[in-house]
Amino acid sequence: MKIILDGTGISNKPTGLGVYIYQLVNSLCQISTNCIFELWISTSLNNKHKIYSLDYPNLNIEKISLNSIGPLRDLKFNYYKSRITDDSIFHSLSSNFPLTFYPFKHSVTTIHDLKFILHPTYLGRLYKLKTAYLTKVFNNGIKHADRIICISKSTRNDLITYYRSIDDIDQKISVVPLASALKKLPEDKNEASGNTIFDKPYFLFVGEFRPHKNIDGMISAFKKFYMMDKDNENFLFVIVGSKHASKTKFQMSDFSSEILNNIIIMEDVDDHQLVHLYNNAFALLFLSHYEGFGLPIVEAMELGKPVITSNVSSMPELVKNTDYMVDPNDHIAAANMMNRLAVDKEFYDRSVNNSLMQSKNYSWMKTASETLSVYNTFSEQ
Repeated sequence: MKIILDGTGISNKPTGLGVYIYQLVNSLCQISTNCIFELWISTSLNNKHKIYSLDYPNLNIEKISLNSIGPLRDLKFNYYKSRITDDSIFHSLSSNFPLTFYPFKHSVTTIHDLKFILHPTYLGRLYKLKTAYLTKVFNNGIKHADRIICISKSTRNDLITYYRSIDDIDQKISVVPLASALKKLPEDKNEASGNTIFDKPYFLFVGEFRPHKNIDGMISAFKKFYMMDKDNENFLFVIVGSKHASKTKFQMSDFSSEILNNIIIMEDVDDHQLVHLYNNAFALLFLSHYEGFGLPIVEAMELGKPVITSNVSSMPELVKNTDYMVDPNDHIAAANMMNRLAVDKEFYDRSVNNSLMQSKNYSWMKTASETLSVYNTFSEQ
């Protein structure tokens, strides 16, 4: 069985989608002995990207001149579609299932989330025009893909609710969660030798500067926590992630210099540095308004770190304990929970135990195995 994997969503910047594609392909090649995988990536991808480190006899990496999304991508995809034979399976690893003149014989699409459909203003400038196009892309994928993989129950529920007019849509869907692979990676040697990057305890956030990530809200929560107790002035808030064009209103100057001295932003962090940051963090603060999955939560849990997260969308699925969830708009409640972690060792230890217990539910081998099961449904027809 030949599987064409559309990995053109991988970019040169670290993203959750890039992690998904790399880890899924890596695990699929290890567990499948009767499949040949062909991974399509964009010619714009840096030659030093770690995707090129994948070296398996059942994997062929093809560089093609395609962007991750856009009308030009859809038009050009019709040329590349001629390479896909009727006995192979096409899998769009991003939610951007291509608009083509003729449908695929066998196809799968992974739907990561519906945030831009349900919350179009998250797209920033020209969001109405962008949403109109994305809606068309999603409608096409939902209608024409033979199988749909959702990365969380929350995404599955959003999909069924939004597309309830489509008959039997729930029968096309399989929920296949993501996982973390950071535990397998060594820390950056230079940083590990110094024990920690910072000489103060810190709350950590990992994610791009996008509107739904609620970075402003987390800084507000950190400010309230900072002012609760004199000892809290010793804490830092470390934000790891690159800025995105859709987040245009955020300005660090909106916050007082007293707080800014305790906020650190790190944009260019590799996986080994990220492991170090997680390992030395006091806790993860992740108060997003919407997540298709919430990969940093699983990463932090795998490394035994307490997690404070939102009680909306997919995040409760991961933490599974309301003691560590808050309304992302309730900055006072978040600050109180941060403060409780700081002063109540028993509460802190329970949070660590919860993280370690819940992290056992996720592995990339499990993700790959369940994805392979979706492919195998075509041979059962």
